[in-house]
Amino acid sequence: MSCGRRRHRVPLSLEDITTTWVQRVLKERGVHEEVTDLRVTWLDQGSESAGGSTGSKLYSVVASLQDARELKLVCKIFSTDFYGKIPWTHRALLALFASRMHEKLVAMHNLGYTELEYYESFVLQGKTLPTLPTAKVFVTESTGIRAAKLPRLSVGWFTCATCILMEDLVAQGYHGFTAFESVDSEITHAALVDLAHFHAGHWGKSYVAKKSLPLAESLWFTEGLLENKSLCDHLLAGAKAGQGGLLKEFLRARDANLLITCNVPRANDHSKLFEGGPNSAQQILPELFESDTGPFMSALAKLETGMQPIIQRMKRVSKRRETLLMGDAHSGNIFVQRISSVSGVQVALRWIDFQHWGSGTVAMELAYLLAGMVDDPQQDAGLLQAYHEVLTSNGLKLDLGELRADVAAMTLGLVAAALLHYPKQWLLGDAIISCWAPNPTELTQEHVKEKTGEAEKGFRIVSRCIRRVPVILADMSNPLVQEMHAYSTADSKL
Repeated sequence: MSCGRRRHRVPLSLEDITTTWVQRVLKERGVHEEVTDLRVTWLDQGSESAGGSTGSKLYSVVASLQDARELKLVCKIFSTDFYGKIPWTHRALLALFASRMHEKLVAMHNLGYTELEYYESFVLQGKTLPTLPTAKVFVTESTGIRAAKLPRLSVGWFTCATCILMEDLVAQGYHGFTAFESVDSEITHAALVDLAHFHAGHWGKSYVAKKSLPLAESLWFTEGLLENKSLCDHLLAGAKAGQGGLLKEFLRARDANLLITCNVPRANDHSKLFEGGPNSAQQILPELFESDTGPFMSALAKLETGMQPIIQRMKRVSKRRETLLMGDAHSGNIFVQRISSVSGVQVALRWIDFQHWGSGTVAMELAYLLAGMVDDPQQDAGLLQAYHEVLTSNGLKLDLGELRADVAAMTLGLVAAALLHYPKQWLLGDAIISCWAPNPTELTQEHVKEKTGEAEKGFRIVSRCIRRVPVILADMSNPLVQEMHAYSTADSKL
């Protein structure tokens, strides 16, 4: 399927969303009433009305029709031209000498097309393929072409845009969440049931292998650890030593303020900017500042002695292409409505933002979902059990113990990559909080508040994984924990 086949002019701004354009796209979807009035307003990217992310722009579109109806819609526009401005020779050099950066830019450039591909494949074409419940989509349009690359060179790069016009879920009575917000167990259970049906419906199909690993899940669970050989070697060396040395390095880095980068001169003692008050780093990211004998740090000390079986399992799991994945299953990408019926209150979900969908192992998707919306790790066992029951009811045979072990490996691996970090990275400035100001003398407490708030948002998923460390390690029925215990015991006898 070619997402770039349409040659209509795609709206790029509020002014481009005209009555003529809306009239045309509605007619293509069977709405033939004349549009008598059109109101278009810009939506903030954090608005609950559709879920803007990754560079997309959102607009509220209210179309008054001749029969006195109003259609409340959301127009999502994704325009990417930054990399298109880079000369071809520079892109070729990136492909040759900075291939990882080149691949990331290619992937980011194509996010809009990836989302269009999902809606066109599963929503608009009318096929009976298993899908996740979404908003009603009226049109998907695109211009330009996908960014593409051949080995050693980049080819075919143009300024491009994609556009999706869909129903406004909030106007339909649905409620959205902010990214990585905690939701109750009833909503999480409904999300897992949706995913289980979606996964089961595409399990083992021939087209699964043609899709790549979802970008968002890959960044969290594989690229941060498995693709960093220096970090893997560092973790494995610490695991063999079994002395808690990696955690000690983390604590030293923290005490030296290496977890925070700032362009205020050292003479000004920039650490004071982060001390005290409800908006301080210690309050926003309390796990990072716990004593070395606290529950989280003690759990991390135990974690590092078992990295060998964790990394080995992660490598096996990340290579599997079992089924199609949503790819970005966190609370910010679901909308919820509670519907009363004779049988009680039912939770209805709608999913948005399919810019990262792909193929891979369900363990990665489940680990991402639990870290993306569930605060209490004690819920995990029941939620995974419910997911497993749906899979088995669809005729799939998947060992629940191995599923729990795979999810645990992804979770523990993320913790190790995030905190038991190769210290050289901190020294180079790759800190958890980066607080930079255009003028170092004007770095205020308000600026610090903003930056620590941003760090907390990104760290929330890591924080949830940290909370799971002691729970996972205490469960000797988990096959991964058994492997870690056997490895630690064997290592201590050497």
